[in-house]
Amino acid sequence: MMAPHAERAAESDAAWVPVALVAELLGITRQAIHKRVVKEAWDHRYTTLESGGRRLEIALTALPADLHARAIDRLQPRDVDAGSAGDPPAASSCYDRASAPERAEADRRLLLLDQWRGFLETEGNGARRRAADTARFARTARAGGARVSKSSLYAWDAAYTAQGIDGLLPRYGGGRPSSLPPADRALFLQCWGCEQQPSLATAYRAYLILRQREHAAAPHDPRFQGQACNLNAFRYLIDSLSAEERILLRQGPKAVRAQLLPYIERDWEGCLPLEWFVMDHSPLDILALDEDGRLCRPYLTALMDMGTRRVSVTVCRQPNQNTVLWTLAKAILVWGTPGNLYVDNGKDFRALAVTGGKRKAFRLDLNEGRVTSLCDRLGIQAHFAINYNAQAKPIERWFRTLESQVAVLFESYVGNRPDRKPESLKDSLTAGDVPTFGDVERIVTGWIEGVYHETPHTGRGMAGLSPNAAWAARIGGVEVVLRTRDELRYLLLKDHRPVTVARYQVRLFGRSYQAAPETPDCLYGLHGRKLIPRYDPRDITRVFLTTEDDTAVGWVVEKRLAAIGPAAESVIAAAKREQKKVRAALRTHLADLAASRVEPDRVIRKAREAQERTPAVGALPPAPPPGAPRTATVVALQPKLRAAAALAATPPAAREPADPAATRDALAELIARGDAKTPPAAVQTDDWLDDLIQEGAR
Repeated sequence: MMAPHAERAAESDAAWVPVALVAELLGITRQAIHKRVVKEAWDHRYTTLESGGRRLEIALTALPADLHARAIDRLQPRDVDAGSAGDPPAASSCYDRASAPERAEADRRLLLLDQWRGFLETEGNGARRRAADTARFARTARAGGARVSKSSLYAWDAAYTAQGIDGLLPRYGGGRPSSLPPADRALFLQCWGCEQQPSLATAYRAYLILRQREHAAAPHDPRFQGQACNLNAFRYLIDSLSAEERILLRQGPKAVRAQLLPYIERDWEGCLPLEWFVMDHSPLDILALDEDGRLCRPYLTALMDMGTRRVSVTVCRQPNQNTVLWTLAKAILVWGTPGNLYVDNGKDFRALAVTGGKRKAFRLDLNEGRVTSLCDRLGIQAHFAINYNAQAKPIERWFRTLESQVAVLFESYVGNRPDRKPESLKDSLTAGDVPTFGDVERIVTGWIEGVYHETPHTGRGMAGLSPNAAWAARIGGVEVVLRTRDELRYLLLKDHRPVTVARYQVRLFGRSYQAAPETPDCLYGLHGRKLIPRYDPRDITRVFLTTEDDTAVGWVVEKRLAAIGPAAESVIAAAKREQKKVRAALRTHLADLAASRVEPDRVIRKAREAQERTPAVGALPPAPPPGAPRTATVVALQPKLRAAAALAATPPAAREPADPAATRDALAELIARGDAKTPPAAVQTDDWLDDLIQEGAR
């Protein structure tokens, strides 16, 4: 016996509407129409398509009254049972009102449908092989640049059969509007979109609590009258958010800039050696023992010459402006003085003693007094990177190379992420397999000199050369400007705010300082004057003084205090004899001052007299002929700084020179000649700079 709906479907005068059209008119999905047909017993039938599938069609008389007229209006332009992809498109008001890009997309889809139907007829495999043939056609079309898939062809065919050319129009920005109330949406995003990044379930529980509180606070507020939204609704909401919205809500605007926005890169192509130095800090992902035996992670202050990619490093416990100065001094001693220094906006790089500060962009809160930066005195131009653009510093990539080739070889490697922390780390620490800072610096420096500088580089502008090969090939066209050890030793002394001379002594660090034995009359005639102290942070018992215009004064040492009790008699007697010598020297100095009527510093006066009789020191040699390699040149600083550097080179061991006048004459002769490599025996330099570079960071 035939079912009632099947009997009615067999009637020839019945009109049938495709399920796709009914779903579009009602604004719901096809699955919902299927359920409603079964539940409400609508007249329907299933028709077999040429593709082998079945399509649900609903009797026109079974539709509600409000949809009956609309369905008839949609069915008028075209007979739904007679359409095919090969027929010309019927007249359509939607197609005529569509924009030019939308009509072009509809025509493209119609053309693909025609090609697909022709391909199926050519293959002739029938309905059983239709799916495989369709998939093969879609792959061939995509290989030719067409945007199509197997499911798209089926969907376009059904839409064209149901609606004609209107069904092929793209529906940009389509989809039903969100069913989430605006108040619930905002409340949930408030719980989910925070930098703590809670899970979806945690945010949903917080949303329920806040919604209950809002309803209790305002019972008549229409925004929270209904039931709370389902968790799946918020899951769909999160999926609909763009990547920019998710990152902005969960991580903040800085993460959007770091992850999505393009960054600025500098073009280092054609950069010559000693033209640009780049500096930065980075922690090493290992554990090491410092000088006090404490377990900590060492830091690395690295400098890279962008013309050759050569690197110089300093290992320290905590980076600061001293490590920056020492790393730069090591590179200048070995390679030469750079023309430009490229650093970030860190406080240690902005220090007045290093680059002179970035006054327009930052407030300098360093209590350093009157300071002239090392870059200014050496003629180095400092450049600061753009804020929040760390990718522009190429040395960042080198730190990752060091991590992958050196740091991972240490037994105390801790990993750059928690999931990369070795499980054997605890056993290594228990066994004592922890290097010292000296071991770390020796291994890192050995890897740099023996491996990295000898490995061909694939970076931009390197042409496949290793750093050492690039240096040898390109240094011939560069004027290498070296600085003397005495100059660097003087410039690396720390500056302090001005102090006033009183009773032939100065007060500094809560202590009194008097003239050193090698410069006993350096404070004569300077009573009430303000002087600039320069000192070694490791030894503040000796301080070098200069005037505010960088004229050298001399060394002062910490004043010895007289003891109390019977043992003090010999000390007091020696102090009285010293006072008599000072009075005698003062009378001689005042007489000489009255006769000469010049500045009281006889060392500087004699140096200037000698300079007037000799040609200028430190002038660059004439330019070599074109094509000839340029050799390194030792270039001195300005006369005042050169004199101060020579006077500051007096070794601490020379406490009581045999003849102070002869020593000052020797210093004047040294300053006049500008020869810092072979000074007289009385003023020989020591290894102060080497000790400062090797040990000062620690």
